[in-house]
Amino acid sequence: MFLRVAGVTLILGGIAIIQLKGWASIVATRPASLYFFIAFVYFLTFVYAVLINQLRSLKGLAYLQLAGDVFFITLLIYLSGLAESPFVSGYILVIIAASILLYRRGAVVAVVGSVGAYSLLLFSSYFGWIQPLAEGTVWPRTVVTNVSDLSSSLLVNLSAFFMVAALSSYLSEQLRRTGQQLEAREIDYRELDALNKSLFHSIATGVITTDLKGLVTSMNRAGAEMLGKKLKDVYQLPLLKLFPGMARFCRETDSGIQFTKKHYGTQVQSKDGDLRYFSFHHSPLTNSKSEQIGCILDFEDITHYQELEERARLEEKLARQKLAPDGEEELAFQSMVGKSSKMQEVYQLIRRIGPTNSNIMIQGGSGTGKELVARAIHYQSPRRDLSFLPVNLSAIPETLIESELFGHMKGSFTGAVSDKPGLLEVARGGSLFLDEIGELSPATQVKILRVIQEKTFRRLGGTKDHSLDVRFISATNKDLWDEVQKGNFREDLYYRLNVIQLDMPPLRERGDDIVQLAHYFVEKHAQVLKKPVKKISAQAMKLLLDYSYPGNVRELENIIERGMALEDGDILTADSLPAIIATGSPRQRSELSVELPEKGLNLDAVLGGLERGLLVKALARVGGVKRRAAGLLQVSFRSFRYRLAKYNLGEGESLSDD
Repeated sequence: MFLRVAGVTLILGGIAIIQLKGWASIVATRPASLYFFIAFVYFLTFVYAVLINQLRSLKGLAYLQLAGDVFFITLLIYLSGLAESPFVSGYILVIIAASILLYRRGAVVAVVGSVGAYSLLLFSSYFGWIQPLAEGTVWPRTVVTNVSDLSSSLLVNLSAFFMVAALSSYLSEQLRRTGQQLEAREIDYRELDALNKSLFHSIATGVITTDLKGLVTSMNRAGAEMLGKKLKDVYQLPLLKLFPGMARFCRETDSGIQFTKKHYGTQVQSKDGDLRYFSFHHSPLTNSKSEQIGCILDFEDITHYQELEERARLEEKLARQKLAPDGEEELAFQSMVGKSSKMQEVYQLIRRIGPTNSNIMIQGGSGTGKELVARAIHYQSPRRDLSFLPVNLSAIPETLIESELFGHMKGSFTGAVSDKPGLLEVARGGSLFLDEIGELSPATQVKILRVIQEKTFRRLGGTKDHSLDVRFISATNKDLWDEVQKGNFREDLYYRLNVIQLDMPPLRERGDDIVQLAHYFVEKHAQVLKKPVKKISAQAMKLLLDYSYPGNVRELENIIERGMALEDGDILTADSLPAIIATGSPRQRSELSVELPEKGLNLDAVLGGLERGLLVKALARVGGVKRRAAGLLQVSFRSFRYRLAKYNLGEGESLSDD
């Protein structure tokens, strides 16, 4: 529309100036038809401008505009001298405009309309259908009177029309194809850019790109979450400011940062003051010409593994310091509290199985201290100087368990941007504690079974076999044999891991240890919470001894910690204990409702009958397998056999130990 207004202004404005100045032998008159024509063209242009914002498809408007242009050029030629008019070239402008707006089809329509309109004017003049105007109007009109003038005018002008139409349509078609190719490439580029960003931010490890000066140009979401920062805050931030400890592994030069190591580790202090440990791997970032334009770094939070290693070193150091001259008192039992007969049995079994290399299965409820027992077994073994790595399998997503255990190679799956050793490799020579082993999926069970059988393993995506030198100590709070019978756990893997079984007694069977454990936790949390509490009131101790502890030792510690946090004096009172302890909720207390007759009852006979009935029901439920019945009643096998003998229930032919 802007070009249209400019063209109309130049053409019609020029006519007006020529008329007013009296140039070219034109009489300086002001015919109303010319001014009406100018005003009408401007009005129509305004209508076009309004319609452009209202119409969804502009093709119809474009054809209408071309038809109007042909009409107005024809009228202008009629008013300005017919064959002698200087505005015949206006048709060429219309043809070019049609090629730009509507490409080849528009050029064809415009040239056909222009040829028809101009030919009609000339033939009308030749046959006398148009009479010359009087002198002094706009231009003197010359009428075509002979065939020679008619032929020359048609030949020259119509040839020019067709040549311009062919050239402009060809150029416009080439322009359209080029535009379509550019648009397609732009769409492909946007899709590729969106895909790259999606992949970049889906990587589980942190990824950073920098320019040659070491300024951060991008970071994925995983990296920002690890560092506790926003993506916009790290853009153009110097890499050494983001990771100050990295200065030990690189140097600044005139050309930028140069790394002295390919793999390295450093630590970063988070906003809350905690130190986080990261491992890094860097590679050059190049463009399509293989020219280096920066660096790409992938990093991973290894704080957990660092803490495991430091804890193992500390425990090893303490073990050497705590070791008595006669070698009898070892660190293995320093972290375990309890002197009850149940725990004495556990201690004796640990001393017997610790020096062996057999795989151990620890069964017991949650909070019974299975990990402490596993550590004690490790420190009783010849592997005590090497790693002890605990792994909570229930806390690892199913899709990551295989990678965590076996490790992976770079590129083995989406997000594997570097090689990573698995826990089987990290724990080489030491002990691997697999907690919640019963949560493993059948597919992972098969892979672990193969590793134990073949004594080798292979990283995900790798081709190299690594020898296995690890002692497996497993733990579960389920009846694993019952899981085998249900088909949830492989029987062959069960026997591989359960070479020696150790049953952890629940806290309710360790009544003698509750007092010792309670005082131990009071002392522990008094130091942590900086409380002056040193004793437990008699009422509070009674409540603690009467409680059944479905959460075992862990629940007892939580109860004491809560009470210590609420206690203001120097004695832990019953008022500071949780309401569940003080009120004796039946949900967590092992009390049975028995009607008490007015005349009383024989307590021993009632308890004996109840105990005998439960023993019979337990044996019936597990098909007469004594060990499984003992697990169902949550008592040790030795205690279970004693109770069977007490009621003469252990001699049936349908009963078996295993």
